[in-house]
Amino acid sequence: MIYQLKISLNGAKPPIWRRILVEDDTDFQNLHNIIQLAFDWENAHLYHFYSPIFQDAHGRPIFIEPSDEGLHQFDSINHRYLDEEEVLLSDAFTQIKDKVTYTYDLGDNWEHTIELENILDKEADKTYPICTGARQFPPEEDSKMGPEIRPLYTDLKPKEIVKYVNQQLEPIQEYYAPMDVTANIPIEEWQELFDLADKLYKVKPWKNIADEQIIAIWNPELDDYVYCSVMGNAGIMEGIACYPGKDGLMSLIQTIFNHDNEEELDVDLIMNQRTITLSFDNKDMLEENDISLIEEVGRNYRGKKGWPSFLMQEPGYLPWQLTHEEVSILKQTIPHIIDISKKVNEGSLNFDTATSKWFARNLDSKGNWRDDTVDPKDQFDQANMIPNPPLLISEIELMRVKKQFEKINHPLELDFVLFPEPVQEGPNDRGFFPELMLAVDKKSTQVIHHEMFPPSKDPKKYQEDFVSMLVKNEFIPKEIWMRNEKFIAYLKPVLNFFSIKLIEVHHLEKMEELLTEMEEDMSF
Repeated sequence: MIYQLKISLNGAKPPIWRRILVEDDTDFQNLHNIIQLAFDWENAHLYHFYSPIFQDAHGRPIFIEPSDEGLHQFDSINHRYLDEEEVLLSDAFTQIKDKVTYTYDLGDNWEHTIELENILDKEADKTYPICTGARQFPPEEDSKMGPEIRPLYTDLKPKEIVKYVNQQLEPIQEYYAPMDVTANIPIEEWQELFDLADKLYKVKPWKNIADEQIIAIWNPELDDYVYCSVMGNAGIMEGIACYPGKDGLMSLIQTIFNHDNEEELDVDLIMNQRTITLSFDNKDMLEENDISLIEEVGRNYRGKKGWPSFLMQEPGYLPWQLTHEEVSILKQTIPHIIDISKKVNEGSLNFDTATSKWFARNLDSKGNWRDDTVDPKDQFDQANMIPNPPLLISEIELMRVKKQFEKINHPLELDFVLFPEPVQEGPNDRGFFPELMLAVDKKSTQVIHHEMFPPSKDPKKYQEDFVSMLVKNEFIPKEIWMRNEKFIAYLKPVLNFFSIKLIEVHHLEKMEELLTEMEEDMSF
């Protein structure tokens, strides 16, 4: 539901107020942010909310406050408060005309009365919060001299103020904008994909194809295979998992290794997955976005394990909705799985379980599809080949750094690791595991550099990050110890330019001790 709130600055003559439409499940921290923007405050002082609903057994107010600022420490030891991130508007406003007081700047005490004027239905084509009415412009911050409050400007028309407030609210509107479930992919393409999903469900390949019987389908656009595993032979989850290209193959092999060793699905495996899945689940197992997408394409499903849903994973990122690339891959792959499944069901095709090779579909020289096999070991060896990029940074820039900073005898252990705690910048933004660049002094064991950034496949970025580390620390080490073959290949051109001795090892003693300490700290 949508709350229509009238927020008035107490004591203002003429009245200064804003009418705001906001979702009822908004927490009070976000309401504070909305008020700050709507009244053009600077968010530079302490604040709290008071609702008569929240009182202790003695009738004393329990304020809604930001827990991280520790406002309760300024009162008695027994001071009670509610965390603003834990209290929703619907907790404090239970009926029309309910009021809450917002006090900003606990020195000047700018008091605002927030009144629930109406409860409205949410409109699908609108993004909240929205300002629909306003009067007068607030005075400047830190200007309160007495009980009477005068507007800063008196010649502004209400429409001008409403327009200005909504411009101020745009960052919050963007943050809470509903996710586009179609991911900007034409609805016709989604309908084609759902048509294929429906055909796959009718064939039910999981009845006769086990998940360990990998099928490799050549994809001309990728110029590589899409490795497919049919899920559901064990009766747990029905569908297909597609592992595209070299990244897909590496994560597939890692998944098989974990499964064969009966290990739990570890964080490292999750962080490095490259898969596209089509699964058929019960409706109650689907996410809201999955159901919205089904409605968007005009489909309706019934029964158990009959509702299709799509998901993709990429190394360094949390699972997410499909992009155009993944939709295209599935549209090219599913027809082959349907055809292969039909032939297996008819008995005209049998997988040779005695061989270690995988069944494959390839294009011949004339562009015709033919059944074939691939050797997973050969595919793994090719996928595991690490490129050796050239120097991708301007030599002029590197020469400047070389002349500016002295080379000193501080051997460093250097590594790039995925941080196991994902980051999500907004509720509709894709979460990712930040890549952590760490440099540890082997002599002192001190961390001399650490930096976090989104995961990347661009070797140039790693070369730039390394040079940035040199500039920030104002020295060039004589010796660098590294263990990761990929990052060694990326940085070798830069290390050679600076004549930094590279020592390749399997273990970085100081680095591993540090990472172990970090993991232990995070477990508490």
